[in-house]
Amino acid sequence: MVFEYTHQRIKGLIEVGKANRGHNGLVTEAELKIIGSTKVFSKQVFYEAGPELIYGDDHYNSAYFGVTPSQAAASRLSEYDTGTGLISYGLGTSLFVPMNQRVSVIGFAKYGRLASGVEKSSLVAERGSPDQALAGLLLNYSF
Repeated sequence: MVFEYTHQRIKGLIEVGKANRGHNGLVTEAELKIIGSTKVFSKQVFYEAGPELIYGDDHYNSAYFGVTPSQAAASRLSEYDTGTGLISYGLGTSLFVPMNQRVSVIGFAKYGRLASGVEKSSLVAERGSPDQALAGLLLNYSF
C-alpha cells in the first residue's frame, strides 16, 4: 500500500508492505523529498532528494536480522532477537534525464545507517556494517 502526497516542491511518501512468503513481517518505508528540475547541457534534469526511514515489525526484523539458535550453531554467529523497531535512516537522491522521446537516463544514490535494534544484530556486528550505501545508473528505452 502506497500513500503519496506532493505539494509544490515537497513530496511525501509512505509505503507499507507485508511479506507473502517466508515470514508474515510488515515493513514501512517513509520518505520526504525536495523535488524539482533544472537544465544541464541543454537537457532538462528532474531530481529529488531527502531523508528516508525504514521501520519493521518483529517478524520482518527477525527474518532479516535475527539469528536463531540453530542458525547460530550453523554459522558461528551469536544468537540475536531483534524485536520491532526502526531499521534504518538516511538520505536518498535520484536524477531523471530524458535524452529523447524514447531514451532516458536515471541515476540514484542512497546512504542509510542501521538503527540500534538491527545494528546490534550479530549479522551486522560480526560480519557486516551499520553503514549501508547503494548507487546505480539505468538506461531506459521505451517501446
